[in-house]
Amino acid sequence: MGEDAVVIGAGIAGLSAAMAVSGFFRNVTLVERDATEPSDDPRAGVPQGRHPHVLTSGALRALEELFPGLSQALTEAGALPLSAGWDIRQEVPGVGALPQRRIPCPTFAATRPVLERVLSQSLKAQTNVTIRRGVAALGISTAPDGSRATGVRVEDEDGEVKDIKADLVVDASGRIGLIARALEAIGRPMPRGEAIGIGIGYTTGVFRIPSDAEPDFGILVTWADPPHNGRSGYLVKIADNVWQVLMVGRGGDQPPADIDSFYDFARTLATSSISDALKKACPPQKLTRFRFPESTRWRFGAGSAPAGLLPIGDSLCRFNPIYGQGMAVAAQEAVLLRELLQSCASRATDGLSWLADEFPSRCDALVEAPWMTSAVPDFAYPVTTGARPQDFDERIRAQGELLQNAFHDEAAHRTLLGVQNLLPRGFLALA
Repeated sequence: MGEDAVVIGAGIAGLSAAMAVSGFFRNVTLVERDATEPSDDPRAGVPQGRHPHVLTSGALRALEELFPGLSQALTEAGALPLSAGWDIRQEVPGVGALPQRRIPCPTFAATRPVLERVLSQSLKAQTNVTIRRGVAALGISTAPDGSRATGVRVEDEDGEVKDIKADLVVDASGRIGLIARALEAIGRPMPRGEAIGIGIGYTTGVFRIPSDAEPDFGILVTWADPPHNGRSGYLVKIADNVWQVLMVGRGGDQPPADIDSFYDFARTLATSSISDALKKACPPQKLTRFRFPESTRWRFGAGSAPAGLLPIGDSLCRFNPIYGQGMAVAAQEAVLLRELLQSCASRATDGLSWLADEFPSRCDALVEAPWMTSAVPDFAYPVTTGARPQDFDERIRAQGELLQNAFHDEAAHRTLLGVQNLLPRGFLALA
């Protein structure tokens, strides 16, 4: 496809994108603002890095396509393999906990640093990929006529500014700013944006629970009870006797930052499961907070971006993180990118021009289902702002019926897990 590709950002989207393009360009450079190598500590550029991360089955399936042997590598790194139907306990207010069923829906509970470290190690094995840390992307360069991207201007830790030439630039920075400035410079309009104000607030602590008091599941999710109670909780095992505990609130009802109030907040959840699990737990040294004001989505149409410039991951869509969709969609977009690059390679005309139109359009279709899956329950809360789907009532009724049916019907349970894990329609029905 060309000599050089540059990927901006070494998060899950950037690592996946770099692997996807590595088979089509002679040199691939991944630039990341954070200077530190992946370790056991979250890096500064991932503000939610100290909070729970669950690799859904859809994310795992896509990442395995890009990084063969990933499941084994994650297990060796200390991530906990789980089965969504058996090891993840979902508690629904007023209904109870979904029954345990041995549905083949593999997932992993892992900290964000473990995920990034494993993916980085696999990517480094590609001899044509260079990862440059401590290098900030300042802007995306384009040809004088604005027809195509030509590279990225960067600044290293010493303050030296350089230009990295590229035939393809993939923006996985997690923000729209770099692309917005590039479009403005060449006189192209911004793509149509959409935002849903959700006002989510997190507080997470890492607790040690003695072996004789540990729950018999790997993950517990206590759902909120809309429209009036937006409080939910998560209990995620990350090592022997070590659990991440997350409290979530909305709008003005934010979870507290001190441990006594944290325990009080846990006692107000729809069930007592998390509060009961914490009774014998050793409290954390500190609690970590995170705010996520809104979900955002950018709809790139044909001709929106010059040839050789592609947004991916959060640069296209930032999902409400409590539903665990962001990593899955980013990985699936990277798989799509690799498939389209294969098609590009056989085209007689300028493949990168075709790719600049085709990839965002196909991503928009890929994003639609998870976007609506999270938007509908978010709009069940009066504090949520934005444009409701026109068929909101029908959609929320259908989601509620599927959830109710999942309690007594295994086929419905399989469908529910497929939706939650971003698996192809009917995938678990065939398993």
